[in-house]
Amino acid sequence: MDALDEYGSSDNESAGAPASNAVPAALTSPPGSPSTRNAAQALVQFSQGAAHQVTAQHKPRPRLVVPPTGTSSASTAFAGHLGVRASAIMPDVDGPAPTQGEVLGETSPDDDIDYDSDVLEDVPGRSVGGKSSRESVTAGQGRRAADPRPRKTSRKQTQAGWTMICEGVSMPVVEEQLQTCAQVELGHAVQWSRGVWKPKIGMNRDGVRRQLYRCPFRGPANCNCTAELRVTQGEDDLFTLERKNVPHADHKINNKKRGLSKHTKMVALSPNKMDAKSHQAVRKTREEIGALTDQQRSQLLRARKQQQRKDKGAVVPHHMRQTFGGINMWAQAHTREALQEKQQFGAHTLYVCGPPIIDSVTQNVSIAYSTENLLLNAYRQQQHGFPSIVQVDCTHRLVIEGHLCMLFGTVDAGQHFHKIGYGLCAKEDEHSHQHVFRALKTEVERIVAQRIRDQQKI
Repeated sequence: MDALDEYGSSDNESAGAPASNAVPAALTSPPGSPSTRNAAQALVQFSQGAAHQVTAQHKPRPRLVVPPTGTSSASTAFAGHLGVRASAIMPDVDGPAPTQGEVLGETSPDDDIDYDSDVLEDVPGRSVGGKSSRESVTAGQGRRAADPRPRKTSRKQTQAGWTMICEGVSMPVVEEQLQTCAQVELGHAVQWSRGVWKPKIGMNRDGVRRQLYRCPFRGPANCNCTAELRVTQGEDDLFTLERKNVPHADHKINNKKRGLSKHTKMVALSPNKMDAKSHQAVRKTREEIGALTDQQRSQLLRARKQQQRKDKGAVVPHHMRQTFGGINMWAQAHTREALQEKQQFGAHTLYVCGPPIIDSVTQNVSIAYSTENLLLNAYRQQQHGFPSIVQVDCTHRLVIEGHLCMLFGTVDAGQHFHKIGYGLCAKEDEHSHQHVFRALKTEVERIVAQRIRDQQKI
């Protein structure tokens, strides 16, 4: 205890008196001696009650050099109170005595030591939990600190540029350009894979919003094609179409483990082959892509049936077929106003002319439909035809539900027939003829008056 008091007095006098380099005798005593046990108890008492005696300025910092041995709780508490680093703590008081060269010294107030640093110095033979002190600190910073791979932000990535196709145009012009690019670049693929607008509402911080159109042959199952188109909308509601400066991959490459390749399926399901019969579609597909196995032929026919089912479902849902509700739904979806609201109306767009007659009580259906270009045939024949004659004929067994199809047309001076419009009727009677004829005549007069008023060609 005298030695401990002597060491404590030197600590209290460090602010004004020079530090003593004497080593306490109790710390160099043999293990198991009474002085050693008394020193351990004194260290604990000192760590609990003597902290207030140490001044905040010019506090001496002991520097301990220890062998690779274990530590006791008393020595750990003493080292933690004095600010000694975790890798340089006092030896176990119950262990062997320090050898020559292992000294307990003190630091001078003028020493420039960063005691707040989180970096630990490795001591040879010293480990914490099976790891060195530096590895322990690195592991404590998270899993990313131990990951040898470079961060994503530090990797060198090639930024592909964009080539402008059209700028400052309306959306219909962009849609037309997209269709043209699909026919030229994608072959039998009728359209690009449309993405979502980003942001969905409003503009981003640059005052624009964008939409990506990706190649349908992308993905590892196909040929990993990375070709893209980008549509940009500005604050002036004008659009810009750009193409990514990345060439298309070979679309004939197939990485699927089973099933038809996307290229073969798109060739077999093209519009001209869907209109043909099954054996004709198979023959045309073989002429374009080569021989087909029996399994591929069966898969091709199965894909055709699925596509036909989808096409019918797009017109009228399956659960509403052969019902008056399905007919009414189709008629309401193909009115002039509904198509204009969807921005799908044009000179060659099929739409319902006039109000349709759909009565489930009397089982009566009469609908007139045509396009603007076909309706104008009646006006052209009246102005330039000879004689002015309208021809009407009804054909059965053309509609799945069993309704008859009424065809309205005219003949020019060269004896060429020109269609004006169609009628869908449940009965071939006078009332049905009057309704279809009146609806087509009214629509022709309206279109001619509008085009004359807008100074458009007829």
